[in-house]
Amino acid sequence: MTRVEQILLHARALQTIQQESLVSATDGNETGGILLGRRSDAGNVHVHFAGTPGPAAIRSPDFFLRDLQHTKAFANRHYFDHSVVWIGEWHTHPHSVPIPSQQDLTTYTNLLADPELDFGGEFTSLILGPTTTSEWALVGWACGDMRSRQVPIRHFR
Repeated sequence: MTRVEQILLHARALQTIQQESLVSATDGNETGGILLGRRSDAGNVHVHFAGTPGPAAIRSPDFFLRDLQHTKAFANRHYFDHSVVWIGEWHTHPHSVPIPSQQDLTTYTNLLADPELDFGGEFTSLILGPTTTSEWALVGWACGDMRSRQVPIRHFR
């Protein structure tokens, strides 16, 4: 297992996250999607693509569930076209700070325990939420075993 040291967020993934998060900022419900990319031996997680919630997603002020069919189709298409894999997820916390909740940590821990998935021992999470200055911040997290630690995000074109 290589420890996640930083998240390298590519411009097209950031653009998707920014566009989709506007919906959350407007209606007050969480939204999000999967992150597709690659891990490096140096502890870098390259996020090349960010998914959208999909038309059948369930969204509420404190809960979000992706449209599974939409997500699978997105992941399969990008795997075959770009050789990228599921490395994590992004979502909004429209009414709380951008820190993984207990529900988030439980979800990530369950995904890490699934023998068919290989997240390299840590699940990458990007959470967008309001800060104390009434602005929104995108914060990177490496999560595992009901724990999380903040990791820096670097933006790539």
